[in-house]
Amino acid sequence: IACNVLAPYFKRKILDEVLEARFYSISFDASNKGNTKIYPFVIQYFSDIGVKKGLIDFIEDSRETALDIFNNIIKVIDIIN
Repeated sequence: IACNVLAPYFKRKILDEVLEARFYSISFDASNKGNTKIYPFVIQYFSDIGVKKGLIDFIEDSRETALDIFNNIIKVIDIIN
């Protein structure tokens, strides 16, 4: 079974489309799963065919202060770059 093949491909495809997009927005919110928070990192952007949305990453973290959330966002951005 091939692992880590489709997700990196589609993540790169989404990011390439975002680079060509004129407008985009980033959403980052928490969802409870027991005592661990799950933070999906989602991007919405305009393409030639209309509005598109893509999931960039999931981060699991039990800490939920503003600084911890900010650090998680920075981690995702650093991974992308």
